[in-house]
Amino acid sequence: MSQKSLRLEILENVSKLATAGLGLVAALAWNDAIQTLFKMIFGEQSAVWAKFVYGEAGYGILSAGEIFAYACAHGGLETFAYLEYPSLIRGGHNTYQVLVREDNVQSHSSQVDLLVALNKETIDRHLTEVVKDGALVYDSNEKDLRDYVCSRADAGCLGVPLEDLTKQAGGEKVMRNMVAVGVSFGLVKYPYDFIVELIDQVFSKKGAKMVQLNQAAAKAGYDYAQTNFAEKFDYQLKVKLNKDQRMLINGNEAIALGAIKAGLKFYAAYPMTPATSIL
Repeated sequence: MSQKSLRLEILENVSKLATAGLGLVAALAWNDAIQTLFKMIFGEQSAVWAKFVYGEAGYGILSAGEIFAYACAHGGLETFAYLEYPSLIRGGHNTYQVLVREDNVQSHSSQVDLLVALNKETIDRHLTEVVKDGALVYDSNEKDLRDYVCSRADAGCLGVPLEDLTKQAGGEKVMRNMVAVGVSFGLVKYPYDFIVELIDQVFSKKGAKMVQLNQAAAKAGYDYAQTNFAEKFDYQLKVKLNKDQRMLINGNEAIALGAIKAGLKFYAAYPMTPATSIL
């Protein structure tokens, strides 16, 4: 190869490297711009605290999720909840996701800081969604989970005897959802008074005894988390002082309120999920 040809080849390679370098810088700059835009819209990801409650339909997933969401909202925190369930009376895979933060929440997230599992199917489906340093809470009384070995070394896997704690509190197995709620709040060190208030509101129509049993179940879970997992979960939810009064409503409730405000006098429809609550 002649000296001239060698110089040309060197120049061509340097040019390619420079172009690639500029492209990389541009790509990094674009990536930074996108990240900045996302932070402006959605906020810092580290500030988001997400909770998933999973389990079979008919085992109080809706009640547990609502109590968690409303307790956070009553504490002045921005709350976004999303319920997903199959069209079945009992069985199937239910999810109730709650995102909580101090400033605005615009949508739900595919990442989970805390996953609460009432069965093994939940873990099999969703363990990969737990973020690094997040946590899985599962029912160690479940037959399929008694000898469970967690596959996530970068997340906390916390076995809780939900059914045993429920029975110790005087309740039936179906109330283990309240124990799970108590464990969740205990992990994030949220004031227990807010849980008591919401359980009273949710179950008051079922009588004082039912209220007391559910409160006892939640307290059992709360105390268990505080005693056994105090140093195993770094997330913390703090009540916002001087909070504004706010409503936490679902889409159907918003539609109904909007229709009434607009002067609607008559509405006819077939009573079928998911539109039944509008009736």
